[in-house]
Amino acid sequence: SSFTPLSTGVISGGPFCACSSIKVPYNGVGTTFLSGNIFTAELSDITGSFLSPIKIGTLTSTADTGRVDAVIPCNIPPGTGYKIRVTSLKPVIMGTDVGIVISSPIKVAVTPNPDTICLGQKIVLKPTGGDPGKYEWWNGTIPPTGPVIKADSLILTPGKDTSLVVIGRKGSCFDNDTVKIKVDIPPVVKVTNDTTCVGLPAMLVATGGGTYLWNTGSTNDTLIVPNQVKDTMYVVTVTKGHCTVKATGYVKVFPTIIVSVNSPNICEGQVATL
Repeated sequence: SSFTPLSTGVISGGPFCACSSIKVPYNGVGTTFLSGNIFTAELSDITGSFLSPIKIGTLTSTADTGRVDAVIPCNIPPGTGYKIRVTSLKPVIMGTDVGIVISSPIKVAVTPNPDTICLGQKIVLKPTGGDPGKYEWWNGTIPPTGPVIKADSLILTPGKDTSLVVIGRKGSCFDNDTVKIKVDIPPVVKVTNDTTCVGLPAMLVATGGGTYLWNTGSTNDTLIVPNQVKDTMYVVTVTKGHCTVKATGYVKVFPTIIVSVNSPNICEGQVATL
């Protein structure tokens, strides 16, 4: 077989996208590389031509095998005809090339986003766009400044407004999304009680909410029952923002008082017994 002074190895870790970091292996066994030698990883155009190669990484070394750390340009369009090769400076050698597919960028998105919940409620965050097992979450901004959680989904019960960053990966491609969760505080609901007599009206008043719904169907903050006949408990559902609170009011009903007079006819100045 013929001797190849410098060959470029197969690049693992695909698919690759613009901005992806890659390691380009080379093999120059049998070739002596001199002091000051620089290995350069070059990217062809979309047709595979090296007429105007793009330098994507360098390594200063005299080792006859190794890997050149490189980054695919962020402005590169996707295509299936790209090639990469490694060249050397001392001596000057154009290494063999290998094909590489540059994919369209991935898009990582989280649902729901944004979302508002009530204090104490759970929320399930599910990302898409990356491979399973390739998502990382953290609080704050990019880059992360706190703990990093590796999970394909998150179940949270936040106690305050929260912002999360998730990064997803597919091969060497990656993208991130920021999730904003707003936490509403439950309203403090109060309901007055009332007393009345059989057949007379009663009135309950609820406070603390945005909207009201009584178990009678009334949607006013004030519930008026025109003909109360027995002791009754009423339930009102109060909604404010994304929070819903139930409260009760009680109406106590007393029997009708019958007043009789045993001396219906008296003269002025006489005493009547009731």
